[in-house]
Amino acid sequence: MNCDGNLYSEKRLSLCGRTKNGTGKLVPWDLIERLLVPVICCHAAAILISGALNLLRISQVSAFVLFILFTILTVSVVLIYHSLQYSLDPLQPIPD
Repeated sequence: MNCDGNLYSEKRLSLCGRTKNGTGKLVPWDLIERLLVPVICCHAAAILISGALNLLRISQVSAFVLFILFTILTVSVVLIYHSLQYSLDPLQPIPD
């Protein structure tokens, strides 16, 4: 997919990391798109791990506690990656 800006909406261009004028502009849905799938996967993993631990009688931990733990860890990793990606963008000018 090319991102030349002719046929793409603002949202589609943000997926490529560029806006119509060629600069890297952070739009609000970039972060939401990056967090949506990991949070859903955290929910699924919490249910599966909680069920397995309870079935094997290893621990009586709730899926909610595991979901909160996994979500905190995943969101912090995604935010660190997101901030690094936008702070190390090679096409942005270096501030003086």
